[in-house]
Amino acid sequence: MAHPTKNERHIKNRELYRALLSGNENRVIELCKQVQKGPLHELTIHHETVLHMATYGKQEKLVLSLLWEVPETENHMLAAKNDVGNTILHDVATSNKLIPTAREMLRKVPALLHERNRSGETALARAARYGKMEMFKFLDGEVKRTFTSDGKEEDGEEGHIGFYRRDDKSTILHGAVYSEHFG
Repeated sequence: MAHPTKNERHIKNRELYRALLSGNENRVIELCKQVQKGPLHELTIHHETVLHMATYGKQEKLVLSLLWEVPETENHMLAAKNDVGNTILHDVATSNKLIPTAREMLRKVPALLHERNRSGETALARAARYGKMEMFKFLDGEVKRTFTSDGKEEDGEEGHIGFYRRDDKSTILHGAVYSEHFG
């Protein structure tokens, strides 16, 4: 595939963006097949991929279809972050509707669970801050599943407590209360 000119890239980005906004899933998938990185194509100046944008739109079927378009050899690229450090799992964490999507993301790239954004939040902490209780419970279960009974992770990294804190040491409870999600 030849490298597109700047103008061709803008035209393709506009087409992709319009297809995403209109919810035209078939067109999005078709257009992704025409760009080099497919669903991992950066669509915005903030380094958001097509997958990031589909998750913002809470388009579960489209996000799953796009995930399946990513070759297994490229799964590590699903950990791409936008300008504020959010992965696609951080974005999915803001919706209870996208639990099956989160499950598929973690099946493909379990390390997404560990990723932090620039605020130091994991996807679990973001779900709490947005008051998404079902998503929080799912991600909490995934965190607990990765740890042994003595609280140490199988691969020896930081204990599970780190998932419930931001880098500034504020907890998920702080985030939930601050954003007025008292449930």
